Amino acid sequence: MSGQIDTIVWDLGGVLVDWNPLFVYHEQYFQSPADRDYFFSQICTSDWNEQQDAGYSLQQATADKLAAFPDKKWQQPLFAQLSLYRYQLYQAFLFLLI
Repeated sequence: MSGQIDTIVWDLGGVLVDWNPLFVYHEQYFQSPADRDYFFSQICTSDWNEQQDAGYSLQQATADKLAAFPDKKWQQPLFAQLSLYRYQLYQAFLFLLI
């Protein structure tokens, strides 16, 4: 093994890795299923995530959302999103070492 990376696999459709935000965002983050549904439909939306995929800083995007939704009940799930992103980067890095 030369240590040189010759292949990169992007799993953009959840084919290799099954992903659902409910795997991470369970009851401890929300007071009710209605709060959880609101979070994903109004705060942590697909459009918002796509902005980060396009290069917008997740730290800035999180700060923007915290300013737009100052209620403390949204702070924990938003910070979890930031932590989850860092964890995913770490996992991708480890995968590249294999």
